[in-house]
Amino acid sequence: MNIWKKPLKTGLKDDGYPWDWTTMAAFMGKETRKTHARLVAKSQGIWAGEGLFEAAVGISREMGFPFEIHCSFHNGKEFKIGTVLAEWEGSAKGILVLERPVLNLVSYACGVATATRRLVDKVAAKGLK
Repeated sequence: MNIWKKPLKTGLKDDGYPWDWTTMAAFMGKETRKTHARLVAKSQGIWAGEGLFEAAVGISREMGFPFEIHCSFHNGKEFKIGTVLAEWEGSAKGILVLERPVLNLVSYACGVATATRRLVDKVAAKGLK
């Protein structure tokens, strides 16, 4: 089982998406609407969301609002400001519903990975093992 599935489902529950008036109004009668979205880095860091996107795609299918996420980054890879980290294609409703919990989790995971890399680099620079 993907370790990201439970935190994503918790994020959806906390977000209260079924009662989100904006989502309901935007998609009333348009549940099959398709869209394309990009995740662009606002800061530099280390990628740590590889399995997260797989879990999001699986949950989108379970919910009946499927989308795909295309990401060429592997965990541990450095990215810079402005880098397109991922592209989402498919159900507009699914993307809107899952984007907030996904962004929250990927931001947190990449923040931890970036801080860890900085510490490892400092230790390596001092020649400590």
